[in-house]
Amino acid sequence: LSCIVEDKRVGYLSFQPKTGRISQVRVAPEMRRKGVGRALIAEAQQKSERLLTVMNIDEEADETMEALTRMGFVNEVDQYEMELII
Repeated sequence: LSCIVEDKRVGYLSFQPKTGRISQVRVAPEMRRKGVGRALIAEAQQKSERLLTVMNIDEEADETMEALTRMGFVNEVDQYEMELII
């Protein structure tokens, strides 16, 4: 899905309609907090056969986490990676 404003792509979302999994979502920095992400999520939910889910968000992506929370997403699982220093 894409959001085009004045012939410029300002946001996109890719997802799997059968599972409701969002693979990628991006909104141009100058268009954030203007409803672009919300519109993309709403359109994806209409086309999805299940509730939408998002996975693998970097824990340092505070702005992304805040936006998803405002849209009603809930963090249910945190993933921790382990490193072995050799």
